[in-house]
Amino acid sequence: MTVDYAIVAVVFFLLGKFSEKFFSSYVSEKGKNLATKEDVGDITREVESIRADLSGKLATHGFRYQQEFEVLAELSHQLFDLASACAQLRPVLDYVDPTKTKEEIAEERLTRLHEARYALHLTRERKRPFYPGDIYEHLRAIDKVAHTESVQYRYFLQSNTGLGKDATFMGAWAQQQANAEEIRKLVDAAGASIRLRVTSFDKII
Repeated sequence: MTVDYAIVAVVFFLLGKFSEKFFSSYVSEKGKNLATKEDVGDITREVESIRADLSGKLATHGFRYQQEFEVLAELSHQLFDLASACAQLRPVLDYVDPTKTKEEIAEERLTRLHEARYALHLTRERKRPFYPGDIYEHLRAIDKVAHTESVQYRYFLQSNTGLGKDATFMGAWAQQQANAEEIRKLVDAAGASIRLRVTSFDKII
């Protein structure tokens, strides 16, 4: 509800009360008690008082929700970076730089995931008081799965020279698929909570 809309509603309410009083007086005393300048002044002062009160409250709420919106936007960007970095550890279709060793490629991917997790962790914890708890829990769950994927990826690289055995490869593939599906579900849930929170601002402000 905007300030102007609220004020218009109040004006009509006050005028209604005044009209009721006026017409009642008109019937009983044949219209002798008409509205005076003092009556109009009282209504004007009441409207201005309500305008100031509503403006102050909406300004406070607007600042609060603008700040929260910025936090949620930052979390959304970092959440995307984390999910992308996690998916790139063991992608379905992979491209590798032929000039780099497997170790270099693996380290670059793990570093990217670590940086994405750390950035999200900082925002998540530092700004925890400024966004809803359900979103916080979604983010923690996503980070937990991302950590699991990074640990399993390291183990996969260290065991049997990585792609040395079909059994190792198939086990790693199954792990990657399970982790990717879990992260997808959690990211969707977090995104839905963020969207719900953002759209609720229109009803609150």
